[in-house]
Formats: sequence, structure tokens, C-alpha cells
Amino acid sequence: MSYAVEIEHLYFSYPDGTQVLKDLSVAISEDDSVGLIGPNGAGKTTLLLHLNGILRGEGKIKVFSREICDETLARVRRDVGLVFQDPDTQLFMPTVFDDVAFGPLNMGLPQDEIGRRVHRTLGAVDMEASAERPSHHLSFGEKKRVSVATVLAMAPRLLVLDEPTSNLDPGHRQQLMEILRGVSMTKLIASHDLEMIRVLTRQVILLSGGRIVAYGPTREILSDHQLLKSNGFFLLS
Repeated sequence: MSYAVEIEHLYFSYPDGTQVLKDLSVAISEDDSVGLIGPNGAGKTTLLLHLNGILRGEGKIKVFSREICDETLARVRRDVGLVFQDPDTQLFMPTVFDDVAFGPLNMGLPQDEIGRRVHRTLGAVDMEASAERPSHHLSFGEKKRVSVATVLAMAPRLLVLDEPTSNLDPGHRQQLMEILRGVSMTKLIASHDLEMIRVLTRQVILLSGGRIVAYGPTREILSDHQLLKSNGFFLLS
């Protein structure tokens, strides 16, 4: 079996001494779609930030069989596309086109290939008509879609999303879910939106207190109401 992510005995503490990840080990199969759920403070975002080396804890992390270290970091960051919860952290160029072109440009791709990638990925998220608009003039839902495009334009092998549907109205939420459903690559999605996790993922990792409490088929994990309630999810009947 080929793995997209292999983590062995990962520990991480912030400078103030708060330990967030505690002896965490997990493997995610290539081409799988995995949800990462857990209460606030469980360590979800901290874990995601380790997958492209933004954070570096104690332990071993491999991405597509390549261990993350100083020598492999540039390659790992090509393979791992991370979409942050707040799109304003990813959109900073004068126009939507420029934002989506930024990553491919820094990869050293030729101009014609950059143009093709920008138009293809903006089309995939239904934002091609907005290519020349300033990103800061977009609605929040539009910014979310463009943020996904900025990552897809770099053709990663693993798409990592942190709370992709947070703060979206129902229409924009559904639209983004349909876009993500159509993305064919390994996906790891951290979210409190259990319905979105149910629709988009095949496996679920339940993280609590910096440890993996459960890892298994989405249907199995999300139907275990006692497990979810005991780990901070307050469900309606």
C-alpha cells in the first residue's frame, strides 16, 4: 500500500510550554479522502501545519515516502497544498489572476503554462470571470474558492484544507462542497462540519487532547454518537 502521509510518534509544544500533540502516529493512504475532526484545541490545525513543514515537532513525518527535513522541504511543499481557514491569509496580490499565478510563478514555470494553470483552476472553481478583479473586493465565499484555486494551480498531490466551509452561507457552502467533491487527489479535511465530512470523506480521524482517539470509515465514526459526544460533539437526537 502506498501512503500519502506517515507520521510516527509526533510531539509538539508551543513556546509557552503548551503541549498540543502527544505521541501521535497515523498513516493516510494515497488517493484517500480523510476527515480530521475534534473539539476546539484538539490540535487539528497544529497537525495540518506539520504536513508542509510550517511547524516542526519531535518525531518523523513522511509525505509520499519523503521524510520532511531541511533538504526535502521545497519538494514537500510542492506536493502538499494547504488551504487556510481564513482566505485573506492566502490572497495578497493585486488581482485574482495574480494570486492564482503566484505559486506557479515561484515554481519557475514558463508563462504559457502559468496562464493555462490559472485559467484551468479558476474555471474549476467557477471564478474565471473574476480573474481581473481585486481579490479584496470578493465576497467571503468567492475568496474561499479562489484560495482553493491558488493551491490547485500548483498541482499538489495532497490537498489539505482547514475548516473550508466555516463562515459560509448555505449556498456558498454547497458550491464549495461540489468543487471539492470533484477534486481527484488525496485530501485531508479538518472541520467541525460533520455533514460536509460525511459527504466528502471515506475515512475519519478523531483527534482529542492531541491524541488520535479513533480512525476508521467515515460512516462508522460518525454513527458512533457516544464516541462523538464524549469528545465534545453535541449532537441533536
